[in-house]
Amino acid sequence: MPETHKVSYMRLDRSHGDMLTIGYENGLTEIVMDFKWTQRLSNKFHDGRHGEITSAIMNKDENFFLTSGKDGLIYVH
Repeated sequence: MPETHKVSYMRLDRSHGDMLTIGYENGLTEIVMDFKWTQRLSNKFHDGRHGEITSAIMNKDENFFLTSGKDGLIYVH
C-alpha cells in the first residue's frame, strides 16, 4: 500500500494550460499538467518535519518554479 500524505497546499493555474500544483505536509511538491495524473512532476526539497508546503508558483515565462515551506525556506526550481 502506498504511503499517504496530507495536502497542505493546492492551486489550479489556468494561465499555463491547466497546471495543478499540490504541496504536501512532508515537503513534497507535485505539478500535474492538463490533469494527466500519470505524467506528473514530483520533487522534494523541503524538510519532511518542518517543510510543509505553504505556497508554490510558476513565473510568467515558465522559466522557474518557486516553493515555500513552514521551514522558512524558499526554493527556486
